[in-house]
Amino acid sequence: MVDDSYVRAGQVIIDVGINVNAEGKLCGDVDYAAVEPIVDAITPVPGGVGSVTTSVLIGHVVDAKRESKCKEVRQMELREVMQKRKSIRQYLTTPVEEEKVKAMIEAAILAPTWKNAQEIRYYVAVSEEKRQAVLDALGEGNRKKTQNAPVFLISAVILNRAGFQKDGTADNELETAGAITTAVCTI
Repeated sequence: MVDDSYVRAGQVIIDVGINVNAEGKLCGDVDYAAVEPIVDAITPVPGGVGSVTTSVLIGHVVDAKRESKCKEVRQMELREVMQKRKSIRQYLTTPVEEEKVKAMIEAAILAPTWKNAQEIRYYVAVSEEKRQAVLDALGEGNRKKTQNAPVFLISAVILNRAGFQKDGTADNELETAGAITTAVCTI
C-alpha cells in the first residue's frame, strides 16, 4: 500500500489499483486517507479513472480497425481486445497527427459516464512549454518514462460532479466514506 511516506506536496496521484480491503470494500493501491491531505489531487477508488481506461480501450479498438489489412471486418470480443492491448513504457519523439489525437478524444467522449454527467474534460499538451508543464507535475519515475512523449492527452473530472447530486450530496458507493474533495487528473 502506498502511504504518506511515498508522496510529497504538489503531486497528483492517479490510483488505478483495484483491491478489496479487510472490510470487503473496494480500494486502490494508495492509502487515500493518509495521502490526500499531502498531495494536490488524488483519484479515488472506486470512482476514479475507469472512464479513462474505457476511452483508451476504445482508442485501441479504433487503431486496430484502422491498421487492419483485412478486407473483411470481424467482430472482436472485448476480452480479446483487452488481451492484445499493450502498455507503452518508452515513447518515440515522432509527432502524432492531429487527426489521431482528435479520434482518441472523440472515442473517449463516447465512453459512458456516471448518470451521463459528462463530467470529463480533455486537454492536449503538444507545445514544448505545455509538455514540460505536464512533465514537471509527474513523479520522477513517470517523468523518465514519458519524457519523449510528443503529446499528452489529459483528462480531468469536474470536482464534485460525478457521484454527486446537483445539491452536492454524495450519491454513490463513496457516500459512507465522505465526499471527494479533490479533483481528478489523469495523464
